[in-house]
Amino acid sequence: MVSLSGTAFHPCQTLPHQMLANWVTAKIIKGYNHISFINIKGFVAINMFPKPDNKKVDDEKEANSTKTVTELESALKEKTKLEETYLSQLRYARADLENLQKHIQIRIDEEVTREKAKLITQILTIAEEVDLALDKVNKAKDSSLLEGIEMIRKKLWKVLSYEGLCSIEALGKPFDPHMQEALQEIETCDYPKGTVVQEIRKGYLLDGKVFRPSLVRVSCSPKSVKVEKVN
Repeated sequence: MVSLSGTAFHPCQTLPHQMLANWVTAKIIKGYNHISFINIKGFVAINMFPKPDNKKVDDEKEANSTKTVTELESALKEKTKLEETYLSQLRYARADLENLQKHIQIRIDEEVTREKAKLITQILTIAEEVDLALDKVNKAKDSSLLEGIEMIRKKLWKVLSYEGLCSIEALGKPFDPHMQEALQEIETCDYPKGTVVQEIRKGYLLDGKVFRPSLVRVSCSPKSVKVEKVN
């Protein structure tokens, strides 16, 4: 049974068209639409759906949009913060790597210099012995032997020079405690005070640094002698 405006209609009963039209119109005015009539096995079914509240829908859309924008902004901030954290960690890692590379390079250079110094010490000893032998050969006046030793001497000193070894020029120059060691002071008036007057052992620089200091004698002012008058 279907009731319209207080009038009851039984199944398969013909509905007054005017009454039905008035009833549907009233429902539409009240906010219903999408009204459909379905005859199922002699019964009349009336389906009615309320009209959507456009304002309410718009408000919901706006609220959802605002919520979505807020969520996106929050997600963007979190992502930016995370990227800054990763970038900072990357900078620190890069700085640590560069420091490690520098430290390793310093250690390699120190080890190379140390081994180089050992080798040069051995060669230098031989080169100086060859110089002594050459002096003796010069005194013996043996020309053939002199030429052979001179050739060996030049090759040795060429190798040492190529590796960065050079002699310290000390004779006749002011004494330098950073490159020379004074074994004795000699009283003399021929040189200013503090001048290297004799080189006992030659000194050398290796790559601009003191490899072996010179052993020298340094001038000093003569002590004054008091002359006693004889009456």
